[in-house]
Amino acid sequence: MVGGGERHDHGDERLNLTVSERLGLLSILPAEGNYSTMRILHDLRSELGFTEDELKAAGIREEGGRTVWKQNGAAPADVQVGEAARNLIVSALKAADDGCRLSNLTVPLFERFVVNPE
Repeated sequence: MVGGGERHDHGDERLNLTVSERLGLLSILPAEGNYSTMRILHDLRSELGFTEDELKAAGIREEGGRTVWKQNGAAPADVQVGEAARNLIVSALKAADDGCRLSNLTVPLFERFVVNPE
């Protein structure tokens, strides 16, 4: 099981993700791909996205071209991730590592999904 989540019979997994983890994953996902990849990415982005209430609770906003939030504003959320989506996350993180594009936001995700997958 990758990323320390709870696996369900149909291959999906519930991951408990913080605001910074969700933002980090949203920032690292590819913008292009084939049709099936883009459908999976669309669903994954919907799962990782924030509700209006979460945006308010976490104080998520853009400031000077950067996304900022209150560190303890919103509780972690359970996000449903299928096997194909999980594979896309791992591939995106590996590509960022290979291209020296990991950031302070994505290093913990790399460790969670690539270095120490459960």
